Amino acid sequence: MKFRCACGGGQSCIVDRRKARDWVHEDDVFKAAGVPLRKHCMQTYLPSQEAALQKSMGKQTTKCNGTLECECDECALANAIMSYFN
Repeated sequence: MKFRCACGGGQSCIVDRRKARDWVHEDDVFKAAGVPLRKHCMQTYLPSQEAALQKSMGKQTTKCNGTLECECDECALANAIMSYFN
């Protein structure tokens, strides 16, 4: 059997849920925020998608400027990894 999603499919698979015309919460959040939908479960979230999810849960987010100079968790981790190897 060939799976349509890298996760292997199943009840929580966004590909299978969309195919069955079932509700996918993140789709509603992303559409409301005007950000693209993920194509499959294993696709990592874009910063805009993650911010939309955080906002939908009532959490504050910081704007990442993508230059590794901000205070967001992604940049802090990237800086820590780079400083380890430098």
